[in-house]
Amino acid sequence: MKYIVRKKEIYIIFNELVAKYSQAMNEIIADPQDRRIIDLIYELHTVEDFLNDLQFIKGDLFRCTKKHIGTHISYATNDFEPSFKIIPSIYARKLYPFSPLFFDLEKYNEKSLRDFSMTLYLFIETLKKYEKPKGKMSIVDTIFQSNSLSNYVKFDFLKINFYRMKIDNYEESYARLLNSIVYDFKFNLKFNSRKINENNTKYRKRKSEYEIYVDQIISEYGKISAISLDFWCEDDKDLNIGDLKTSFLNNIRSLSVFYCVKGYVGNWDFNVERGLYFRCIFFISNNGFYDVGVVQEELKNYWEQGLFYNSEKIFPKHLLRYADSSFLAYSSKKLTTSVITSHEKGSKRFIDEFYDIVLNYIVVSEKYFYPAILRSSLLHATSKIYEQEMPLNEKLLLDKYGASRSFRGHIRKSHAEKLTLAHPSKEDVRDSG
Repeated sequence: MKYIVRKKEIYIIFNELVAKYSQAMNEIIADPQDRRIIDLIYELHTVEDFLNDLQFIKGDLFRCTKKHIGTHISYATNDFEPSFKIIPSIYARKLYPFSPLFFDLEKYNEKSLRDFSMTLYLFIETLKKYEKPKGKMSIVDTIFQSNSLSNYVKFDFLKINFYRMKIDNYEESYARLLNSIVYDFKFNLKFNSRKINENNTKYRKRKSEYEIYVDQIISEYGKISAISLDFWCEDDKDLNIGDLKTSFLNNIRSLSVFYCVKGYVGNWDFNVERGLYFRCIFFISNNGFYDVGVVQEELKNYWEQGLFYNSEKIFPKHLLRYADSSFLAYSSKKLTTSVITSHEKGSKRFIDEFYDIVLNYIVVSEKYFYPAILRSSLLHATSKIYEQEMPLNEKLLLDKYGASRSFRGHIRKSHAEKLTLAHPSKEDVRDSG
């Protein structure tokens, strides 16, 4: 069951990532790095799918059984060398030609590895044991690592020739090498199982919180519309977008024109044109008194202009802010729109699409792909710690204070006991981002 659930999760998230960056490529002003990111995401999807299969393999990829006892030409006539028959398992046939085992490790340095999943990190650490070290090795290293050097040679040969090798013609030494890689990877997973399980549980609980939150809104208000908008502003040294976002989302709760806004979920993102920006999906009650299109325009106008006059904080008037409609999701035809309405109370079709694609992307996508520039920009925008401890290593800052890219609206007290909150000491959790 876990295998199927994780496979579906990987498929949905990476399809949405590819569709989102592909859409960005079609914009008038496109980030030239988007094409490279799309290629990277395709590769990550292949590898994550492969790793999901590896985790559930029982036994070895290849079985090595004695075929017969034969005499080797280099031995005396009274010495014998066993000969083995290599039998690929059903898993080996499914995963052949094992291309993720031989992808280019050089582009995955220590810094970039933090952008990806914990499982992928452990996988790359495993493969590094079989990659030939750069530079010359000393004589002492050569003596003590003769077995490793042999593995380096075999692994290098497989890396060059794996597409040409037929699975039924694998030599014993290469079959055993692949078995060894899988064994080492699964050992690393087991050794780090506590961290991996804690990480998976964190995202599973957070996704459940978001589902309950949306359930609460739909069950209480019935027919609702979901509006997706992107918000960003020009860079200003005196003010960051994190403060603006907090004031914006708090203020709309007290303005009568936005009384129909019953909640929101969203996520932070980054591109070259906008810098750090956030996407917010607002839930609008369709009680017949409000026009969804008008509310959408009012939200844009309030971010771009009204926030100057309706806030406890004084924002610089020269600061330009922008808002634009965005798709609820990019990989589903039903959701490639900025507005969608549930047709009836608790509409299953609306809920299933929204939970499977939109909430998975908002909440869980960072488990698989969370670019360092987005994490560091978000940390800078939402935490004063970043400036206070700037001399510290950036990795330590991100690991210690790094924020989630997802956020949602507040929880009504009557429903608070249903959720496992990120900050249980707070009765009213408005924003987890």
